[in-house]
Amino acid sequence: MTEPLDAARGPMKRCGDAVGEARELVLAALLTALAGIVDAIGYLHLSGLFISFMSGNSTQLAVALGQGDGAEAATIAELIGLFVLGSAAGQVLAGLTGQ
Repeated sequence: MTEPLDAARGPMKRCGDAVGEARELVLAALLTALAGIVDAIGYLHLSGLFISFMSGNSTQLAVALGQGDGAEAATIAELIGLFVLGSAAGQVLAGLTGQ
């Protein structure tokens, strides 16, 4: 089940393809910035709940349930459920597009 290292890495890029590498780097930076902005806006809008880090939300869900705050627990559970659905939809979409 072992394969040569070059095959595992995928197609080799030409060393002279600096423009393509620069585009990929810029795209990665823009997507990272967009993700950070979306998470910051969500954090502020949802009063301290994250839209990308579910470990903190699951802890806050346990605290809300422990304190008997059903409304807050429902909001957090909804956020976690939407995250799981979004992740599943992304996986299905990736499968359909061959990614």
